[in-house]
Amino acid sequence: MGIDGWDSNTVEQTGTDADCNGKDPSYYVWYEFFPLNTIVINKVSIAPGDNFSASVTYDGNDEYTVSITNDTANEAFSKKVKFTGADGSGARRGIPPSGL
Repeated sequence: MGIDGWDSNTVEQTGTDADCNGKDPSYYVWYEFFPLNTIVINKVSIAPGDNFSASVTYDGNDEYTVSITNDTANEAFSKKVKFTGADGSGARRGIPPSGL
């Protein structure tokens, strides 16, 4: 889930990922204010089949809130971040990230 990225050089986003190294899968929950590094969220567990809900909001003053909840495990994470490198253009116009 995220905003911007359509016609800007930044994306403010959160989500889950599954990676495989050979036969061994690994799962993690994350947020990112691209082009800054991805941050792994260790306070929210993840397992195959879990259901998640997420949001990213922009307050109009360079502050974004990323929230993600593992609805299956009833665990949540939310963080407000001041990110002056983004323009919030996708949030103002309701454009999904990457034009999706």
